[in-house]
Amino acid sequence: MLEGLRKNQKWVIFATAIVFILGMAVMGVQSTFAPKPYVGKIYGKKILVSDYDKQLKQYIQQYQQQNPDTNIDDQTIQRLSEEFWQRFVTQTVMDKQLKRYHIKVSDNDVLDKIKNNPPQELQYNPNFQTNGVFDKQKYMNLLTTNEEFAKNLEQYVRASLPYELLEAKVKKEAKVVDDSARIDYIAKNDFVSGKVINFDYNKLPEENVTDAEIKAYYEKNKEKEYKKEASCKLKFVRISVEPSQQDISQAKLDVDDIYKEVLAGKDFAELAKTYSQDPGSAQRGGDLGYFAQGAMIPEFDKVVFSLPVGSVSAPFKTMFGWHIVKVTGKKNNDKGQPEVQASHILVQIKASDKTRSDAKIKAEDLYTLADDQGIDKAAKQMNLKVELSPEFDKKAEYIPMIGRFPHLVTVAFKKRVGFVEKPLKLQDGFVVVEVAEKLGKHYDELANVKEAIKFNLSKEKRIAKAAAIANAFAKKATPDKYLAMAAAEGWSVVEFNNINVEGSLPEIGLNKDLNNALLKLNAGQTSGVIKTDKGSYIAVCTVRAKPDMNAWNRDKAKLIQDYRNQKENQYYSEWYRKVMEEAKVEDLRYLYY
Repeated sequence: MLEGLRKNQKWVIFATAIVFILGMAVMGVQSTFAPKPYVGKIYGKKILVSDYDKQLKQYIQQYQQQNPDTNIDDQTIQRLSEEFWQRFVTQTVMDKQLKRYHIKVSDNDVLDKIKNNPPQELQYNPNFQTNGVFDKQKYMNLLTTNEEFAKNLEQYVRASLPYELLEAKVKKEAKVVDDSARIDYIAKNDFVSGKVINFDYNKLPEENVTDAEIKAYYEKNKEKEYKKEASCKLKFVRISVEPSQQDISQAKLDVDDIYKEVLAGKDFAELAKTYSQDPGSAQRGGDLGYFAQGAMIPEFDKVVFSLPVGSVSAPFKTMFGWHIVKVTGKKNNDKGQPEVQASHILVQIKASDKTRSDAKIKAEDLYTLADDQGIDKAAKQMNLKVELSPEFDKKAEYIPMIGRFPHLVTVAFKKRVGFVEKPLKLQDGFVVVEVAEKLGKHYDELANVKEAIKFNLSKEKRIAKAAAIANAFAKKATPDKYLAMAAAEGWSVVEFNNINVEGSLPEIGLNKDLNNALLKLNAGQTSGVIKTDKGSYIAVCTVRAKPDMNAWNRDKAKLIQDYRNQKENQYYSEWYRKVMEEAKVEDLRYLYY
């Protein structure tokens, strides 16, 4: 039985994957659960299922051709589908920006790029380097003598150059002032070292906070902190895809069949390459290398460390599935601890296509009932649990407890209360949702935020009390006694080294108000009480390192260019974020795949 499977496994998996994708797409078009023949919208333009599916198929086929030894499993399909969607969206948006910025590439532009500025990947390729440096002559020799290389390079440059020019043009919009680089250099190279006494409010007991104080705070800050935009809540039922008893039994039959091959003397490494479902070790013949006790889960350790070198275990089960292990070596590491080298074959216990299909049918049955009589009655009839999501607004990209479904956010605000959406595919199953509640602009209820307000008010009181303690502390002794007295009273004395305005102090974290106060000290100077919103401190400066302006003057050109590159990259990232928002991408793939 396994011999035929071994010969055809990779093709079967690949073919099944392609059929699954295309089949689901076709089913989606025909299904009552997918009335729209498009997988999404970008800039309001529909992406037809037929067009998108054809390109997705080509993308997966190209991946298979480039990775002939890689098995295409469900996870790979999911990853490739998501990867293709992201590329598809990005290219569509960027192509629109090419038109907006009037980016056109001539043959001369392509030729100039090929001759004078080849792609970085080629410049760093050892075949085109001499003594670790790009050798243009080697590159030009291959370019002029290898027609296939030249043709492929031209295709690559012709495809990528427009986007390079677009990025360069956008970055020119960034208004970067050279003097800002000098200011940034000074801030980043202005350092202080020393010790700081942390009058940590966390060491003080909780303060009593009354209901009246909580209500007063709520009313005072209601407009600023607790005003909320229009929002929705969803009722939902999650239908998980878990291995059935038949799936569990099948995994055991599979591992037993493989074990028979092991006992028959078949090469363990080859069997692992063929059958193991551990992506981290299968291509290495199941080799896990050397590892000490505790590196693996206890059930695995127990079997492996009990076997002599050269022996193979009978199949045993862990949380990851069924294993067959072969011990190939033992030694003691440099600490004298025993280590073992082993290879394994893993057969996962996972839901079969039938189990996933049954879960999908169950989700569709629930949808049919819920659409007719509401999700509460439908779920009760099918003995399923209904849950309620927290509220979310129109800008939400992620719906709490459900997942990232931008289209579902749109549905929630467009449709009436009681509307039931078609089954959505989750990573571990399906979910059916109903629009449960719509709220206009409103304030978060006091009951929802009461505990948070109580915590913050107690914190404010403790910070104030810690400040009073710090002031009293400073009056009790001269500065030379502060550190010893602080240690005696149980306050933390934190040592810090080379902190600039952006530095994070041990135990304290980033506190720019504290950092700015520290940077005003000179070597040997002790501060007074430094009071900030996050706490109170007294600091002793031991070393003060001012910026080296000679170094600035020496490396000025490079430092300005580095700063300019940093700011231009930040500008481009923000520009990219905005154009992606403007595209108003609507993702309806879940209706088809």
